[in-house]
Amino acid sequence: MRREPLRKGFTLIELVVVIAIAAILLAVAVPSIMSFVQSNRIAAISNDLQQTFLSARNNAVRTGVPVVVCASSSNGGCNASSFNAGWVAFADLNRNGALLIASSTNFGNAVASGTTDLVVLRRSDVNANLRLSVSTASSVTSYRYLPTGRAEMYNGTWGAPASLLVCDSSSNTSLAKKIVFTSSGRPYVSALDVGDACP
Repeated sequence: MRREPLRKGFTLIELVVVIAIAAILLAVAVPSIMSFVQSNRIAAISNDLQQTFLSARNNAVRTGVPVVVCASSSNGGCNASSFNAGWVAFADLNRNGALLIASSTNFGNAVASGTTDLVVLRRSDVNANLRLSVSTASSVTSYRYLPTGRAEMYNGTWGAPASLLVCDSSSNTSLAKKIVFTSSGRPYVSALDVGDACP
C-alpha cells in the first residue's frame, strides 16, 4: 500500500487566526511606539535647550560678558519669530542685545568694550513637528544671562524670564516639557503644570 507524502503548510483557518492576532498586537503597539517617539523627541530638544541655557549662564559668569540666547533661523542672527526655527547663543560684547558679527575673537579673552559679538552655540535643525513657545507671550524670542548668572527675557524690555514650553504637533500636554528658570537663573526641565497649554 502506497502512503501519501505529508504536505507541510498552513490551513486557511490557521492563517486567518495568525493575521488577526498580528492585527490586534499592532493596534495595541503602534500608539505606544508613537507616544514613545514623541516623548523622546520632546525630551531631547528640552535637554538641548537646557544645556544651551546652562552654557550661556556659565560663559556669562566666567567672562563677565552678557550672553544672549535668541530664536534664529539657519542663516544667522536673531531673526526668527519663535524658537521653532532654532536658536543661537552669543556673547553680547557690545551689550546691545542684538547679534553683530564681524571678525572672530577669543571668547575667553573677550572684553566688554568689544564692538562685535561672538557666537557661542547655534542650533538650526529643530524637528518640524515640535512647537516651542514662551508661556506668557508668544512674541518673546530672546533670553539673556548677566554676569551675575541671573536670566532675563526680552518682551519690549528686559525682565524676569518666563518658562519656555516644548510641545509637538499633537499638543499632548502629558508629553510636553518646559524649561523653567530659578531666581538664580539656573534652567531645569519640568513637566507642564495644570493650566499650561501647548501652542
